[in-house]
Amino acid sequence: YPAMWIAWLVLAKGLPLARSLRRATPHLVVSAVLFIGMILHPGYRTLLAEAAASGRLAVTPVGEVEQRLGMGFCFNDNKPREDSCTARRVESIAGLTRFLVAPWTISIDPGRRAAHAVDWLVATLVVLAVWAALRWWPGAGAAGAAWFVTALLPTSIVLVRSDPVSDRLLYLPMVGIALVVAAIASRMSTKAVRPLALVCVCAILVGLALLTWQRNVTYQSELALWQDAVQKNPNNPRARVNLGYAYELRGELDRAESEYHAALGLRPSLRWAEQGLQRVSHKREGGSP
Repeated sequence: YPAMWIAWLVLAKGLPLARSLRRATPHLVVSAVLFIGMILHPGYRTLLAEAAASGRLAVTPVGEVEQRLGMGFCFNDNKPREDSCTARRVESIAGLTRFLVAPWTISIDPGRRAAHAVDWLVATLVVLAVWAALRWWPGAGAAGAAWFVTALLPTSIVLVRSDPVSDRLLYLPMVGIALVVAAIASRMSTKAVRPLALVCVCAILVGLALLTWQRNVTYQSELALWQDAVQKNPNNPRARVNLGYAYELRGELDRAESEYHAALGLRPSLRWAEQGLQRVSHKREGGSP
C-alpha cells in the first residue's frame, strides 16, 4: 500500500518524490512494524522461508536459468517446480485480463492452464499499455497504471502464487483500473461525446450488476458453486473433487463417485479423489459418514 500511495502522490498529485516519501512516512512505519511482526511469527517465517527457497526448487533447465537471473521466485507448495516462473507470470496476467474482459468466465477455482501464444500476446499488450500510460499519460492515468502494477507485484510479478489466477487478486488492482477509466472519461467529457458516454456507462453498470447478481445466486449453494467451476473448466481435478464432495454431502453417491473418477482421470493418484472413493465405498457398505 505505501508504494501505491507514493505512486499516486508523485504521478497524480505531482509532488516531488522526497515530499511524497515524507507524507507516506506513517504508512511506511506501519509496514515496517508489520514486517517485523511477520519475521517474529513462526507461521509467516515458514512462508517467507518458502519464498526464499522457491528459486532453488526448479528442476527444469528453464527454471535454473530463471534462478540465475533472479526471476525464479514463485510458490509451489514447497514442492519441486516443473514449470517456468515466467510462464506462470504470463498465465497470471493473461488470466486476470481475461476476467476483466469477460467477467462471466470467473469461477471460484479456474485451475491451471499452460500459457499459450495468445496469453503471451495479451501479457505483452498489457505491459505495453502500462508503459504507454506511464510514459505519455501524466496524472490519474499514469497513477492508475502504477497502482495496477504495484498491486500485482506480490502475487503475479515478483512472487507468483502456486494458483496464479484468482478473481480476488484483482480486488486492489481494480482501483488502479478505475482510476484509468475515470481519466479516460474526464477526457471524453465534451458536449458531443457526453450523451454517448453516459449511455455506455449505464449499459456497462447494468451488465456488471446482472453478473454480480448471478454470482451471488451461484454462491448460495455449494453444489451450484462447484458445478459452475467444473462447467467453466472441466479439466480442473480440484474442482471435480469438490463437486464430488458436494454430491457426497447430499447423499448422491453415484454422482460423487463419477466426479472422483473424473478427477483421477485428470490427475492419477490424487489423494483427495482416492479418499473420496473410499468414503463412498464405505457409505455404500452401511458405514457411518
